[in-house]
Order: sequence, then C-alpha cells, then structure tokens
Amino acid sequence: MKLWQEKAKEYRFNQGLPWRIVAEKIKDEFFPDESAQKIYERVRGYLRWQPEYKENKNIIHVPIKRSVSYKNGITEYQDERPYKGELTPLDVMKEHNLNPCEWEVVSFTSNYWQSQTKEGQLIDLCQSKLAVKPKVKSELTFEDIDNYFASKDFNCKTPLKPFPYNPDGEILEIDYTDLHVGLLAWKSETGADFDLKIVEQRFLESIADIVRRCQNRKFKLIRFITLGDILHIDNDEQKTTNGTFQQADGRTAKIFNKALDMLIAAIDCLLELEAPIEYVYLAGNHDRTTGYFLAKSLQMAYRKEPNITFDIEPNPQKVKSYGRALVGYCHGDMPRKNIGLWLLKDFRREYGASDYAEIHSGHIHTKTEEEINGIRVITLSSLCESAYWEHQQGYVSERALICYVWHEKHGKRETWVTNF
Repeated sequence: MKLWQEKAKEYRFNQGLPWRIVAEKIKDEFFPDESAQKIYERVRGYLRWQPEYKENKNIIHVPIKRSVSYKNGITEYQDERPYKGELTPLDVMKEHNLNPCEWEVVSFTSNYWQSQTKEGQLIDLCQSKLAVKPKVKSELTFEDIDNYFASKDFNCKTPLKPFPYNPDGEILEIDYTDLHVGLLAWKSETGADFDLKIVEQRFLESIADIVRRCQNRKFKLIRFITLGDILHIDNDEQKTTNGTFQQADGRTAKIFNKALDMLIAAIDCLLELEAPIEYVYLAGNHDRTTGYFLAKSLQMAYRKEPNITFDIEPNPQKVKSYGRALVGYCHGDMPRKNIGLWLLKDFRREYGASDYAEIHSGHIHTKTEEEINGIRVITLSSLCESAYWEHQQGYVSERALICYVWHEKHGKRETWVTNF
C-alpha cells in the first residue's frame, strides 16, 4: 500500500472527512502539480473498493461548523456539531484550548435538535455559544508556584554540618507578627511613610539587633515564629484573603520575592550564631494563601540545611513547650472571648503537663497583656506603620519587635524590645 493511500484511509475512515477535503489534503501532500478533480477521482475510486467503505457507508459524517467573534474584550465561540451528550462551558473551553484559570465565562448557551439528511436519515445536532473574557489575575495558581520553583535558584545554599549546642542552654523566641510587607503608606495621609524599602530596612535592622544581643551567648534553640500577615495582600487585586482592598507597593510577585529575600537574609544571619533554628508559620487574615507559599518557599531554600527545621502546618493555632512553660501561638483574628479558650480545648494534654501557660498573638499591632480564663494573653507589637484606615480610626501603637529568652527550668528570663 502506498503512503498516499494510507493517508486517504486515515482521513476518510478514521477522521470522517468529506471526499473533497480528503482529496485536497492528498493533493497538497503528494500530488501538488496535478489537478484537484483528477486527485478527487483517484482518491474516491480507490477508497470505494476498500472494506472500510462498505462498513462506513451508512455512517453520516457531519462536519463541525465553528465561528469566533470578538467585541469589547469578550470572545464568543459558536460551534455546531453532532450531538454526543450534554455540554458544559468547560467542555467547550477544552475544545478551544482555553485555560479555565485564565478565562472567565461571561455566558454560555447550548441547544439540541434533530435534522434529516438527503437520504432520509435522522441525525442529532447541537449548537453551543460560549462567551469568555480574560481573568484579572487575582489568585496564585499551582502553575504560578510550579513556574516559581522552576526559576528560583536554591543552589546557593551550602549544606552545613549540624551545630554543637548546650543541652542545658536557653531558648530564644523571635516573634515577627504583622510585618505587612507590601503595605504602602504616605506620610501626608497617614503620618508616616511605609513601603518595601522601609520594611526591608527595619526588618534587617531588627535582625542585626538580635545578633548583637546574642554575642558571647550560646542558645540551645532559636525559634523564629511568624504570627501571620507577613505579607500585606493575597492577590494582584491588592486584596486580603477575605477581599478587603489595600494600598500596596507593587504586584504580588514583587512583594512575595522581596519578603522571601528578607527572610533568607535573616536566616543566614541567625545561622552564624551556630544554634539550631526552628521556623514556625502561623496564618494571618491578610495572607492566608501567599503566606503559606512563602513559608513553603523558605523551607525549599533550606531543604538541605540540617540546622533548620520547619513547622509550616496550616493549623492557625499551635503550641510550643519551653520546659515547664507552654506557649500558644495564633494570629489573633478571632473573637476576643475565644482567644483564651482554644489552648485549653485543643491542647489539653500539653496544657496539663505544664506549670505555666501563655498565648502570643498579633493582629492589632499593639502590645497588650491580659488574663483570659486563667491564661496570660500577650498581643505583640509590629514593625509596620499604619494604613490609612488604621490612622483615620485613631489606632496608635509603638513600632517594635519583641523577643523572649526562656530557660527550661526557670521559665521566662528576659524580654528584648527593638524599637523604631
């Protein structure tokens, strides 16, 4: 069998193309110099003697009719085809190679009917009309994350040997809450400027202050805890997780990369103290999605570093033990009456084994302490300035980072405050 004959059978019997279309394809591929009518007769004469022809001569081949129109940013696809079952917008989008993550359905209709061929046979037909418009990118997708990890260079992190440490030493607790990387504030409007450059400067200065305080000291463990809202927005619409609009200094990717670079610089500095580090992630109300991706990215950056462990489980409440003391961590965006209950309810065993318990949280950007249900609840300060709404509402607080030094036998020994 010649190659053109194989192709002719493929086009006619497998793809169901009309005679003329088959002849045109064969002519273009194998006989470009011969007339179209001659090729048509050659193809038809050959195929009519094939056994497949007899098997398929009663099959009705209905070509698909398609049209595309574009108006005011909306693309409409109209298709007419044989009926093979109910259609959905996703079915039609798949036929036209449209990614549902990138296109929003404006409208969709489909209808079905029967038609009669010249030979008197009934066929089922359907028509669909799909109108779509490009999505305004408002959320991170798995594709975004795959692309990020594909392009991010993590090879610069050189694996180290495990640090020797004093098993009777103290534990340093570093609490970063409400850093709001990406927040944009204008002094004339809010009383103080704040942007990506300012937050980076404050963050790195606070890390430098911690390193200075650690000179000539040996810690058993450094707990680096992010109590939520490290990032100011959760998408490119400049909105929080729940959809509240925010003034932001750039797009999500720019803000995300800046925050990741800041955290990597901080971890690199803390590694010079030669103490094991535990990184603990808590979700905030501004960055529930991007904040988790940020923590996961940092974990990937140090995946070969034996001196760092990561607790990035998405549970919004966690506890950590400091010998006889138990500390609960949460962002604080919950009813105030509940903030002292969750530790008793969800961590009964840990609470029962401790002599003292307290909760560290953020969210309100100011330092407070109160007793709730017998547990001391400490709300921590933030390094960020006020957004317009906070300033307009009169919320005032100090800009500070707060750290604690714990001893497993003697409890809380020191409180460090870095003011700005």
